[in-house]
Amino acid sequence: MTANDPVLEIPDSAYQSKPWFRTRDEADAAVAEIKDWIRSKQPPYLWRGHTHSKPTAGTAIAYVGEFDVPDATKANGRLCPCPCCSPTTPKFARNGRIAWFEGEGVIRLLGPGCYASLDKYGHTQAEAEFQEKKARESAMAALAGGHERFQAVLNAVETNAASAESIEKLRAEIKLALRAARYDLDRYARARLPLEERLREVDRNGNTKIKIITREYAPSLVGLEFYSNSEIRIFSDLTAAINELKEAWGYLKAIDIKTTPTPALRVLADKFNAAHKKAADASEKLARYRAGIDVVTISTIRTWAKQTGSPFPAGIEFRRQGALISIGSGWRRREIRVPPELYDTTREVPPL
Repeated sequence: MTANDPVLEIPDSAYQSKPWFRTRDEADAAVAEIKDWIRSKQPPYLWRGHTHSKPTAGTAIAYVGEFDVPDATKANGRLCPCPCCSPTTPKFARNGRIAWFEGEGVIRLLGPGCYASLDKYGHTQAEAEFQEKKARESAMAALAGGHERFQAVLNAVETNAASAESIEKLRAEIKLALRAARYDLDRYARARLPLEERLREVDRNGNTKIKIITREYAPSLVGLEFYSNSEIRIFSDLTAAINELKEAWGYLKAIDIKTTPTPALRVLADKFNAAHKKAADASEKLARYRAGIDVVTISTIRTWAKQTGSPFPAGIEFRRQGALISIGSGWRRREIRVPPELYDTTREVPPL
């Protein structure tokens, strides 16, 4: 509280006890209504079920939810009063606690940690139970996708894995043909290209002249990393993700999530999330590599070669027509066929 904090006019009705929540189920059921009220930018302390009187130390307490006030910023981060310690002046806007007092059957909307000023042990116990509840709900949500959602993820990853195996084989063949044609696109891609800028200048006499400035810039093109000499591990990453997803799914089918301890659920949820992230990251990389064999990408590389001062090979013979990629000329010319599984776009990995 500061000297500049306004004194809020709290109506007498807010202080009246509202023993409407005699059971935990009734308190839990009120959380959605409270959040809707606050989300609609209504003052939390004016919610119809809030009891604004100061709680008694040692009263049984449970945190059944939390809330943030909309549009709370650093500048106006003190918007809500707290019945525990600041009943008529703004104190908080973030991480508020929806507190249920079982003995009274009431709900109070408190500031984060504020009840500790009255009952440190009670607050510590309630907060620990609340965090355990949040962790369990989070794990349950991560594992509640069911067979259909899991199968959709697995199908997408397996399809991408087949494409990844093909793109890696195709890349090796294209790199060999580029090397035979003496086109080291990895070295060229890491070079810098000239860029001419034409600036129109007017002097104090009103005369106009064009000034040409040449700058250098690094090539930026989706798919260019396809031609790098670095090792890629898309297929192996996707294969590993498939195995990890199947393993986690096997564990999930073997347990009852309702009775499994929260730490075990959290470990299993983490396994699912880690495998999903690995699959999504590898699929995103696959999409970038597939862009390397697009007609637009290959045409852009040929266009770069025509620029004055370009480090790309002059007159590079490198083009794609339909399913055929042609590299080089004369006896070094190679024609490489793009496999059908690379015609379509990479499948997006759906959420679990």
